[in-house]
Amino acid sequence: MYVRNILKELLDHGFNYEEWFHFKVEDSKPFVQDVLEEVLGEYTWFPEYDEIIDWMKDNKGKGLILCGKNGIGKTIFAKFVIPAFFLEYFKIIMKFYSVYDMNEKVDEIMTKKFIILDDVGNEEQKIEYGDRRWAFPEIIDYVEQRNRLIIITSNFTPVAFEKKYGLRTRDRIKSCCRQIVFTGDSLRR
Repeated sequence: MYVRNILKELLDHGFNYEEWFHFKVEDSKPFVQDVLEEVLGEYTWFPEYDEIIDWMKDNKGKGLILCGKNGIGKTIFAKFVIPAFFLEYFKIIMKFYSVYDMNEKVDEIMTKKFIILDDVGNEEQKIEYGDRRWAFPEIIDYVEQRNRLIIITSNFTPVAFEKKYGLRTRDRIKSCCRQIVFTGDSLRR
């Protein structure tokens, strides 16, 4: 009780503290299958999808990073399945940002509590009036500092993230997200 009072007093004086968004949904698989069928028609169920269902059972306060090979459904989950899941179970609208949006809307992104970033790693450094800005490291720093929930897709491996953005950013990703690595063959023809 004593610590709770201290935290309340800190909040009263402008200290920014929010708990991570923690949820548990026991049986989301039928809903996920319905969304996939509606969006794709016929589809292949990959083992990585079961890992996403496991995350939905208890996110432990973490977001999600779907990384690895292309053409296996990472963007489908980020653009359709996960937003539909959040709307159905929590009445929360998640905003989807593509790699093309990231640099142009970095300040807008950092006002959101629930963020989806697609194809991270393919964005370039933003250069404006000679100032260089890496959007993704700023966003993941914001997510960790403000206890936001983020969903990330990328074709990068963990090593590639570290090489492009540095150990600090890679460490923040680990802190904020459960990682699911996609390894199957692309379904794109």
